[in-house]
Amino acid sequence: MFQRLYHAAVTKTTSGEQEKGTWLPKSYQVVAARVSLSQGGIVLSTGVLVLGHGSRREVGEANQTVVQIAEKLREAMDLQLMEVAFMNEKSGLPGLGPAVDRLVERGATHIVVLPVFLAAGMHLRRDIPADIDLARQRYPAMKIVLAEHIGADPRLVTILAERLTGAMKSNGFNG
Repeated sequence: MFQRLYHAAVTKTTSGEQEKGTWLPKSYQVVAARVSLSQGGIVLSTGVLVLGHGSRREVGEANQTVVQIAEKLREAMDLQLMEVAFMNEKSGLPGLGPAVDRLVERGATHIVVLPVFLAAGMHLRRDIPADIDLARQRYPAMKIVLAEHIGADPRLVTILAERLTGAMKSNGFNG
């Protein structure tokens, strides 16, 4: 569970003291720090709904990226109740409403909708809140919240800088 991740993020120094391991990816260190603060992690009945935009069936492999991100999150945080959904109806994959239904059937008592979106376009401003409102009407006793989208998170700059440097080096650019 969360303890596995926390123990993996702590190493012993030569003096026998424990310190956070810097060998772990930063995202795992953040999770480990949250675990140590939360004393037991998230409530087991919390449903997590990872929500992507989605692509048409013909390019469905694009949807796999969101599924892979969700699986890595599930493993990192040992999430028991998770579903992946997509906003694009042409993807042929479950939308927000059916994913909420599945989480409720599996025992979720509250749900966090986690959008895998960079920008706050029409889906985040209009469609997702409307779908969440419909779900709240179907399950009035359930708390359903929308987490913040990725947005212009400064951590993206590091990733993009690495990609830029890699592309420049592999193509012989000076700089």
